[in-house]
Amino acid sequence: MPRQYKRHTDMGLVPEEAMLEAVELVINGEGMSIRKVAKDKGISKSALARYVKKYQADKNCKLAPNYKHSQIFNPVQEADLAKYLTKCSQMFHGLTPKNTRKLAYEIAVQNNMRIPEKWHENQMAGCDWMSGFLKRHSELSIRNPEATSLARATSFNRHNINAYFDLLEQTIKDGQFTGRRIFNLDETGFTTVQKVPKVIAKMGSKQVGQVTSQERGQLVTVCGIVGATGIALPPVFVFPRKNFRDIMLHGAPENSLGLATESGWMNSTLFVEVIKHVVKHTHASVVDPILVIMDNHESHLSVGALTCAKENGVNILTLPPHTSNQTQPLDRSVYGPIKKYYDAYADSWMMENPGKTITIYQVASLVGSAWTQAATPANIISGFRVSGIWPFNRHVFNEESFLPSAVTDRDLPGQSINSNEQATDPPQKDNNQTHQNHDTVGQDNNSAQQENDTAKQDNNSEQQENDTTKQDNNSAPQKNDTAKQDNSEQQENDTTKQDNSAQQENDTAKQDNNSEQQENDTTIQDNNSAQQENDTAKQDNNPSQYSDKVRQDHTTENRNNVTAELNSNSLQGESNPAHDVNAQSHSPPASASTCGGSYKSPEEIRGYPKVCHLFLFILKTPDPNISGVKSPAPHHPYRCH
Repeated sequence: MPRQYKRHTDMGLVPEEAMLEAVELVINGEGMSIRKVAKDKGISKSALARYVKKYQADKNCKLAPNYKHSQIFNPVQEADLAKYLTKCSQMFHGLTPKNTRKLAYEIAVQNNMRIPEKWHENQMAGCDWMSGFLKRHSELSIRNPEATSLARATSFNRHNINAYFDLLEQTIKDGQFTGRRIFNLDETGFTTVQKVPKVIAKMGSKQVGQVTSQERGQLVTVCGIVGATGIALPPVFVFPRKNFRDIMLHGAPENSLGLATESGWMNSTLFVEVIKHVVKHTHASVVDPILVIMDNHESHLSVGALTCAKENGVNILTLPPHTSNQTQPLDRSVYGPIKKYYDAYADSWMMENPGKTITIYQVASLVGSAWTQAATPANIISGFRVSGIWPFNRHVFNEESFLPSAVTDRDLPGQSINSNEQATDPPQKDNNQTHQNHDTVGQDNNSAQQENDTAKQDNNSEQQENDTTKQDNNSAPQKNDTAKQDNSEQQENDTTKQDNSAQQENDTAKQDNNSEQQENDTTIQDNNSAQQENDTAKQDNNPSQYSDKVRQDHTTENRNNVTAELNSNSLQGESNPAHDVNAQSHSPPASASTCGGSYKSPEEIRGYPKVCHLFLFILKTPDPNISGVKSPAPHHPYRCH
């Protein structure tokens, strides 16, 4: 079937209410035929005749086509699948369309659903199902994700961010900083080769090109400094040259600082000049200090830069590693628009100057035009707000922001052992309570002991009666043996009738003996049960022995559980869900059951991405200096006064 099917008729589009009205006119109307009603209502005659016959058989029937009878998953199950796909995407482990089709096939097979034969042949759902699924769930779409390193995905976790906000809050309180004295500093790069925009070209063209300056351009580093109140200090340019010349800053924002290195990158020597540039334009001093928030690049933390900052009242607070995409105001709301404006101005310059190339001497002018449009007070204030710096808000990030780091969540090595020890404590407490209860009701136990002694006497008398019955049973077999000898003598004399009668008597005697033996066995069983009851009463009267036995049973059961858990983990190579932070119990909706069984959700079939730790039960004392539960180890932000 085509992906974009277009209907050629209006069949099946008649509302159910209109069809019901037409059917009632045919059945209850006076002399109105099916043909006449169908013509008046604009309904197909054959369809009306079919529904009239159906309505006469069952008045509660549905008078509309049921196109959902061939749908594989019901709405609840599809919503569950859409939720699973959304969460995987938020964890930066999204599923491709092909993997989604394979997952749909696995869900259908695990739940014994009726699926097309083509699904079995390809071991995945069809393309038509995939396109229909996306149409039914408009909140989903096929996106081109941005490549994100595992270090950046896992470093932005709740522990690191809480440690950063704790230090930020303490620094703001100690220095009594306001938005006027809080700044953010960061570098970004601009090249002489712009990113080409989309253009209009002939449809069906195999290749569409757009001219750029070079194959590979030269990099110019720009260091931006912005304040929480919306001010932007003049930027700092680092050009890829040995010596700086003033002509390189042609067209740059006023009072910009120009520096030069062979690579065009920032280094520790040049960063000292950047600190002096910040002090110059902010008038920072020991009496009126400022707070500068930046990343912990090695060029920022040199001895010369830190000494210069300390002497001039510049407090430095570094961000946790690999989290600047979320915690840095410049990255959140300023540098993105600047890059777009820069590419647009560079493309316009290439159109206005055909045959010429962009060099490092034009970069400052292009960046200056983009800087005035992107580094606006509204964008700067928004960047500080969404990063939680000013106004201070440690709860600015929701739980969905930390989902990518959930794949490495784990407990401390000693935590699982503590949980097992806690599991064995309640039975011991119960046993101690049992001791107290038995001491309290000691008199009742003494009376129970007297009753048990009386029961023993009754059992002894019953035992004597059983012995007497056994003696009678022993004498009965002797009589039977004598009868057997008489029968053998009668057989030798060939007396047929008397022999048969004697044999019948012997059989009757055997049956009587067997019934008596069964009665004796039943009596013995009753005595045994009575003896067991007496033993149970003894255990009740002696609580210490019973409590010790319960404690031993609990200890043995605990050890068996831990051994089975270790064996299952070592065989399957999976982490124990009981000790996994990311593991969550999933109970599917009641309406999601199919084929008479419980519905298996995508979480139960595939699960969410996580790291398998096979060393959860290793008895190892954790380092008291390590307070984190994430991998890699959490970063402690650097603070300089």
